[in-house]
Amino acid sequence: MLSRTCIILSGARNTGIKCLGSLRIKKLCETVLNEVAERHGIKIAELSVMPEHVHIVGDIPPVMSVSKAYLTSLKRCIQL
Repeated sequence: MLSRTCIILSGARNTGIKCLGSLRIKKLCETVLNEVAERHGIKIAELSVMPEHVHIVGDIPPVMSVSKAYLTSLKRCIQL
């Protein structure tokens, strides 16, 4: 059984920099997050890439903690 959770990945929220503002970067971020989720058995229910942060609602495997899902997603996004 999967566990539903919400993760918010923040970019430069406090600086006002819109690091995810371009359509090309937004699409790339969506693609990468979907690939990472699939690789780790996370099922994304909702994904919204905002100009300054990302909202993810998904189902994570019971053997994965919420913090592990967050760090896995964040680490891959930072590598962009």
